[in-house]
Amino acid sequence: MESAARTVKNILLRERHLNFSDEWFDACIDWIKENHPPSQVNVTFLRDEVCNQWMDVNLMDLGCKCLPDDLCSQKCVTLPGHYALQVNIIEDIGESSYSQWNKLKKLTNENTNVSGGETNESKPTWEPKPRRCLYLTMSDGSQEVFGLELVTVPALNVDVKTGSKVLISGPIECRRGVLHLKPGNVRILGGEVEALVEANAFEQVLQKRL
Repeated sequence: MESAARTVKNILLRERHLNFSDEWFDACIDWIKENHPPSQVNVTFLRDEVCNQWMDVNLMDLGCKCLPDDLCSQKCVTLPGHYALQVNIIEDIGESSYSQWNKLKKLTNENTNVSGGETNESKPTWEPKPRRCLYLTMSDGSQEVFGLELVTVPALNVDVKTGSKVLISGPIECRRGVLHLKPGNVRILGGEVEALVEANAFEQVLQKRL
């Protein structure tokens, strides 16, 4: 069993680039062994179960790390590797919070309506349409960094659950702790953290900004 655990640990760290502490991994293995029959616990089963548990753990509780130290103080650096991070907050800074709130709640903007039975005036054709620009607050467990969507990243949207894990793959530019996200740099791994979903859901973030 110890050999299988070592194999699983190497797979998750080196091939899947997950980020966890030795203490958490050992405790997770022990829990799996205690709750499943020995005949079921092989390398594949252990790998999948540990991965599933990791998806829903709060990395900030683990105190693990994978990013270079003190990125927020570095003017510009290119990160070459793979970094499994947790999304703590995701918001769209390309459109006003008020407009997003109206869309979310399907409300009518009273400022753009006329009273009585009159219809709304159409928007001027010269008025620019808002362009989505997602801004993510993320953590490797020890350090908070941010992600700025330079061009649309199809894998991301405001409905990504807070606590979700993402794999950031380099080379990627980082300026003062802000990662410049492009489609080839981001892959959603999944998961959620219940406490963060309640505190930092998109609706809650909008309410705080209004």
